[in-house]
Amino acid sequence: MGELITFFKYCGTERTYHGLISELYFPEPKGSIMRTGLILATCLTCVLQIIVYGDSAGPATSTVSPDTAAAARPAISRPAVKRPAASQPSTAQATADLQEMVNQILGQVEEIRGWKYKKTVGAEVLTNEQVKAHMDKEIDADLKPGEYEQLQAFMKLTGLIPPDCDIKQTFKNFVADQAGGFYSSKTGKYYMPLRVYDEFSTTYKGIITSHELTHAMDDQYFNLEKIAKSREETEDWSLAWRSVAEGSATISMTQYLVALSKSGKLDMAEMTRMALKEQKEAAKLAKLPTYFMSLVMVYTVGPPFLLKGKDLRTVVLSEPQALEKLGDVLLATAKNPPLSSEQVLHPEKYWDKAKLDEPVMVRDADMEKIFSKMDLKSVYRNTIGEMLCSILSRRDQFDTDILTSASRCTNRAAAGWGGDRFYLLLPAGTPGSLPASIPSDAPDGPASRASAAAGFSGVWITLWDAPRDVGEFQTAYEKYRPLKNRLSFPLGKRGMVFCFGLSDEQVQKLKSVLEADPPAFTQSGKNWTLDAPATQTQPASGSAESSSPAAKVGETAAPADKPDN
Repeated sequence: MGELITFFKYCGTERTYHGLISELYFPEPKGSIMRTGLILATCLTCVLQIIVYGDSAGPATSTVSPDTAAAARPAISRPAVKRPAASQPSTAQATADLQEMVNQILGQVEEIRGWKYKKTVGAEVLTNEQVKAHMDKEIDADLKPGEYEQLQAFMKLTGLIPPDCDIKQTFKNFVADQAGGFYSSKTGKYYMPLRVYDEFSTTYKGIITSHELTHAMDDQYFNLEKIAKSREETEDWSLAWRSVAEGSATISMTQYLVALSKSGKLDMAEMTRMALKEQKEAAKLAKLPTYFMSLVMVYTVGPPFLLKGKDLRTVVLSEPQALEKLGDVLLATAKNPPLSSEQVLHPEKYWDKAKLDEPVMVRDADMEKIFSKMDLKSVYRNTIGEMLCSILSRRDQFDTDILTSASRCTNRAAAGWGGDRFYLLLPAGTPGSLPASIPSDAPDGPASRASAAAGFSGVWITLWDAPRDVGEFQTAYEKYRPLKNRLSFPLGKRGMVFCFGLSDEQVQKLKSVLEADPPAFTQSGKNWTLDAPATQTQPASGSAESSSPAAKVGETAAPADKPDN
């Protein structure tokens, strides 16, 4: 997420819904993983059907149960569980119990994955105050002066968040009440809030723990933090890698749930009661800006990506041998991660060499020269990607269907995405990286952050697979995100440029410069052109997919009454 509180990057949730668990997972620069307590039903369809119908389809997965954990434990030193005296704080007793649970589930995760932990995973229960202190520290740790304001401006200008949203404060306020637990690669420990420990059943906490310990195992084998930092931090890259990490933990958690059911240890009545108790939390999810849908999407698309396009339920029921090879798939993916959310949304574009589709890259140095000619300077860059383009080109309300259907995590308007690049701009003579209206020492809080977009302008270059894709996205984007101060113009046959906060004169000049001398575009290291490929043709005039780009600067195509998909 650019430099946003990269806290968001591995932040997640585990919550029950009719006996099922899912989570939001965000990588953070220091490797910490924070969980929030949303009710997510990502695994609802596949896991419920596996549990109910799995016996008729044969063994769904390893039948490891809590009673068999000792036999699977690796030869590593486990922390001794010491029972505290009654006078000690309640978190001490809870920590001892949580550590005992972790010691047991470590072996079960090993049997599920087929790997051994390289070192043990400690556990600790934190008070709500300790959770909040940790969250504040992690959110603010790596932010340099101006970085948050730049990210906020980028999101507001493009319509990813509404004008009155303070994304950092919104997230902090929400998580403060909903933190469910986190694993930190910095300490190698797994943490659970005392509230969660007190309120939830042992079974529920065990399911959460299986998910978290999978993150811990993955971290030990391929260093989540190192991979997250291996490429430029953008929205698109962040979502792509989070989908891999989340897919791994979700598959493992699903196997744990099925094994628990087959062993007779899963009390569905108890899980349903927990779900009903937690359903009120779902309303909070629906009230978030639709940008946060992407935090849920990674759970939906991660498993089928790692299973090379196959449905998790189908694999668990009919092809359990594929799960035995999951470790090898993960290692290969960690060595060569997907480069875009497009590759995760369409697994064949990553796994099938004949269909390999890497993102089109824009040469930043060329764009800097162009902005210099316009007396502008770029102070922030980002790539939005197909997953977020699908959010920008749909109705501005939370789509709960994304929880159970990977196909809902993109749409027709976004599916032709080829690449994009956003540039946040200031006048060339502006000192520093913030406009004068936003002092670098502005206090944190909604009032000061709400104006973070003021003084900035932006240019978003979008590139598409075919000419028809250009019009489809522009039409839907302008229909569902009717932003002020946005002008657009086509760039060749496969490009569309959106300008935010620039004057008509500035946009006309940018259009002239880009048409005369566009920046270099490359894909897989080769030149990429704005002309339509010879094998692709534009749809006939008047067809449902022939939304034409704006003919003139500031003139937008009439929004078609397309299905809101």
